[in-house]
Amino acid sequence: MKKTACLYFTTIVLGLSSVFAQEKDNISAEETIDYINSKITGIAKLENVKGLLLVEFYKNGKANRVDRVNIDKLNPENIEYIADEKALVVRCIADDCIDRRIEVPKTIGQFSRMSFKGEYDAKAQTGLVKAFEHLIMLYRDRKYKNNTPFEN
Repeated sequence: MKKTACLYFTTIVLGLSSVFAQEKDNISAEETIDYINSKITGIAKLENVKGLLLVEFYKNGKANRVDRVNIDKLNPENIEYIADEKALVVRCIADDCIDRRIEVPKTIGQFSRMSFKGEYDAKAQTGLVKAFEHLIMLYRDRKYKNNTPFEN
C-alpha cells in the first residue's frame, strides 16, 4: 500500500511539474509594449488603452507630441528600419489613421506613419520590427499565437 501511495504521489508531482514547465503559448500585448518601451526609452513611450495605442514622443527630454491610433489599423507587413532616416517606421493600412497632436506649436493632424528616430543596433532593429508586428497581429487576429522571442 505504501509503495502504491508513493508511486501515485510521485506521478502527480511529476505530472504537475511538466504542466508548469511548459513554454508560454503567447507573448502578451503588455509584455510586447514593455519590450518596445525598453528599446525606445527617451524617444517615446507607448501605452495601450483597450486597443488604442497612445504614443508620447519626447524632444529635449520633454513630451512634445502624442500620436493615437487603433492598433488594428497599423500594417504589420509595412514596418521597417530606414537607415537613411535613422528611424523605425510603422505605417497604417490606409492613409491617415494616426491622430497626431503636437504641443508646441499647437497643431492637430492625421498621418499615415509614425517614426521612432534613434540609432538602434541590428538586433534591436529586428526585435522592434518583430515586436510591432506581433502587437498588431494580437489585435487583428484573435487566434494569433507567437512565443518566439523578438531578439534571438
